Amino acid sequence: MSQIVNTAHAKCAINIQMLAVTIQVMSTCHKIFGPTFILPTILEKLIRKNCKKVETTQFSCLKEVGVVQPKPAVLYKKGEFSNKFIMILSGRAVVTIGKEEMRLEAGAWHSFGTEVLDAMAEAIERSLTQTTSRSNMSLNTEITNNSIGFVPDFDAVILYECIFCEFTASDLLLAFNSSQIMQNNSKVQVVRSNSRTSLIEEIPKENMSTPIRNGSVKQRTVSESETVKLLPNSLKCQFRKENNNSEAEEEEEE
Repeated sequence: MSQIVNTAHAKCAINIQMLAVTIQVMSTCHKIFGPTFILPTILEKLIRKNCKKVETTQFSCLKEVGVVQPKPAVLYKKGEFSNKFIMILSGRAVVTIGKEEMRLEAGAWHSFGTEVLDAMAEAIERSLTQTTSRSNMSLNTEITNNSIGFVPDFDAVILYECIFCEFTASDLLLAFNSSQIMQNNSKVQVVRSNSRTSLIEEIPKENMSTPIRNGSVKQRTVSESETVKLLPNSLKCQFRKENNNSEAEEEEEE
C-alpha cells in the first residue's frame, strides 16, 4: 500500500468545538494571545484564517514495486530560519532531533516556535513606549528584516493526516493592530455615551429613583422639575397659574 502525502498546506474549516478549545489553549499558553495584545474576537478570526490541513490518501491499488514516495509536508527544517508559530490541533507531526536523529511524535496541542511569540511580544512592548508612527515603522522593519524568528535545531514533518494552526510574525502584527483599532473605537463609543448621560449624572442621588431590572441599571429620563433645578437662577422659568377671579374681572371689563 502506498501513501501519498499532499505537501500543500490547504486551508480548512474548523468546527466550533475545536475552535473553542483552541482559543482556550492559546490564550493560556502565551501572553501574546491574551486580551492585552490580541482581543478574543480577533484571535478567533486569526485561527479561522490560518487553520490548515494535510491529508493522507491511501491507494490500495498501487502495489507495484518501486512506487516513488513523495516528500512529506515540512513544517521546520533544521538550521533554516523560520518566523512561524505552529500548534497541532489534531493528528501528529514527526520531530527529528539531536545528533543521533532521535524521532519523536508531537500530538494535539503541541506547539512549535514559541520563540517567535516571545520576540513579537518584546517588540510590541518596546513599540508602545514610542510614538504611533515610529512604533508602526519599527515593528514593520523588524518583520521585514526577519528580526523576529528563530533557527530550529530540529526537523518537523507531517507524515499522516494533520490539522494545525500556522501564524507568521506578519499575521501576529496584523492581529495586534486590528485589536488596537477595535479598542480605540470602543473607547470613543464610551465617551460619546457618557456625554449623552452627563445631565442625568449631575442630578443629586437623593432625587433619583433608578429602577433595576435583571441586575442591570436602567437610566430614566430627566423630569421638568429636575431640569429646572440644574439651570442657573437667572435662567429659571417662572410658572404661575392665574386664578379664577382674574379671569372673571377680564370678562366684566369686556
